[in-house]
Amino acid sequence: MEDWENALTTLNSCPMFTYQDKDAPNMPEPKEIHLPTLPETRLDEIDSEPESRLSEQVHQSLLNLRAAMYKGTFKHAYSILTEMTAKIGWDQLLKIRSNVFVMEEEYRSEKQPPVGQQGESTKRSASTDVLRGSPGPRANGDDHSDDGKSTNGDSAAPKPNAEDGSGGDDSVEKPSHTVAAEEVKSGNEDSETTEEQLSRFNNKRLCERWLDSLFMVLYEDLRIYTIWRTEMAQYRAQQMQYKKSAEEWEILGSLADRLHHQPEAVEAYRNCLQIRFSPKALAGILAELEKNKNTRDTVASVIRLVTWQYRWYSEFSPELLYTIRTLIEDEGAVKVRSIIQATSLPQNVLDLTHHYAALCAAFRSSGTEG
Repeated sequence: MEDWENALTTLNSCPMFTYQDKDAPNMPEPKEIHLPTLPETRLDEIDSEPESRLSEQVHQSLLNLRAAMYKGTFKHAYSILTEMTAKIGWDQLLKIRSNVFVMEEEYRSEKQPPVGQQGESTKRSASTDVLRGSPGPRANGDDHSDDGKSTNGDSAAPKPNAEDGSGGDDSVEKPSHTVAAEEVKSGNEDSETTEEQLSRFNNKRLCERWLDSLFMVLYEDLRIYTIWRTEMAQYRAQQMQYKKSAEEWEILGSLADRLHHQPEAVEAYRNCLQIRFSPKALAGILAELEKNKNTRDTVASVIRLVTWQYRWYSEFSPELLYTIRTLIEDEGAVKVRSIIQATSLPQNVLDLTHHYAALCAAFRSSGTEG
């Protein structure tokens, strides 16, 4: 349907719940941790992953991306917002937002008294101010500690800095704030005047505070992504190598994935895997391999992910079992087993993946007959 205004209004009306992790007792911090490597999971490229991670440096701007920490309903709402942005663009989304919701700047301009009343307001004495009461603190979340930074609509975006990737980019417009419900209800103006002024907004709604925060988080994601792609284009134009640490490539791949830029995400994940093994990067590439029906590379990725799971004492993964089952349905159990066995990896590693194929056969999944 692509009715974006109603989509944004519906999203604003959705109930949000704070994510609750598993209710488990808080164990004391261990003095030291020793997780011996199981003999059947010995694989050089996987075993070297924890040690190489310690020497990596990550720029602070990449560590401060709040969208990566979203869970539950907030993660789902953010995914819907990014999907809308990928389809219609950031500028168009901001226009629709200003059409649907009452913006703070718009509301403040309507609240200003007429020119004839401005002279009277300047004659207010201190005693009059005391009788009328001082204006209350702002309640639209500008000083909200969760934002991690000032969210005042008048504050300027950070300056570009192409050298360290921490700056802003003029091509991504910073969203202005919507007016909060508390601010509308807490004014001391004359009720009739306020009613007349607010009648102009009868077709608009008040934006929920959490959705207003999601727009700011999305702006930060788009800003970092735009800087990254601009820098890469500049380096390629000069035929220079664009260098990042493995963890930075992993974060950039996750960023592109959140913004629904799959080719760029796969590119970043591949650059990460060229430096060291990363289960997150390999899982990101696996989704693209499945989509392109690349059977051999999919099997190779699954073998490594299964081995990594066993390396950390996790003997079962529903996602990997589903991938194996899908491969067997499409290609047949005999072909999948043959591809696994033909891989030039130790037999003890291959047996771990054969176990997943055996589970599919035990439950008589489609394709296990042939």
